[in-house]
Amino acid sequence: MIWVDNNILSTFTRVSAMDLLFILFSRQQLGLTPAVRGEMLEAIEQGCAWLRDIVRLIESGRLQLVALTPEELLATATLPDSFGDGERKCVAVCQTRDWPFLTNDKRARNYCQQTGVEAYDLAGLLRTLWESGLKSKRFVRQLADRMEAAEGMAIKNKEAIFRK
Repeated sequence: MIWVDNNILSTFTRVSAMDLLFILFSRQQLGLTPAVRGEMLEAIEQGCAWLRDIVRLIESGRLQLVALTPEELLATATLPDSFGDGERKCVAVCQTRDWPFLTNDKRARNYCQQTGVEAYDLAGLLRTLWESGLKSKRFVRQLADRMEAAEGMAIKNKEAIFRK
């Protein structure tokens, strides 16, 4: 199982690119916590209609909704206060179950890397798309541009994604 945070789900969904994650991780199920689903539902109520696609993916079983164990819930209290509820729960699950974590939250990613949890950010995912041969550099560059425009953000070290 590969655990996915709401920021990665939102970014890929906003540019209609969720299929790329399913292709990239075709041998593993993508999962999320009920807390991440809750964050998605709140965002939909606030006008983020594109996130309805995430709910449909959960309902169809393409995205697996996995509840935390009592031990994982207790473990969330030991994580940094700077994390949101969703990040705490995601990190607790990944630590306990030894699952990789897809997140674009810099604090969560850095914490995971420091504590031995395999974590990938948006730049790493984009790089993997072209390095693996799934997509061309040109396609990935255009995808990154679309993501930046749609999300109103800048991908840090964007050019590093395309260096050999």
